[in-house]
Amino acid sequence: MAIKELMKRTMQAKDMAKKEPKGDGGVAVCLSTFGSAFDNLDKALKNIQGNDGFSLNINLSAALTDYDTCSDAMKETGEVSVSVFYKSAGVLYKMADNCLALSTLVKL
Repeated sequence: MAIKELMKRTMQAKDMAKKEPKGDGGVAVCLSTFGSAFDNLDKALKNIQGNDGFSLNINLSAALTDYDTCSDAMKETGEVSVSVFYKSAGVLYKMADNCLALSTLVKL
């Protein structure tokens, strides 16, 4: 359930990023990484269905990296103070971190 909620919120963030003016800045990076994170989370759900705990941890860790990459891009472009994407990436990162912690408790 936690992964599904994270996927939903990731898509909401991606949809918001699509509405921003196109460019090469942090928002463009976030748009890409939100898509990648969603794909990794989708794989994580399939890992649960396949009882593959090792791959589950890999895919959740990859999603964490995606959110962190978005945050880093926003910092590098100086868009942090006004960016809803920076804040969103932080919340999504915490949610993914919680999913990863929960995955270590599940015996697959």
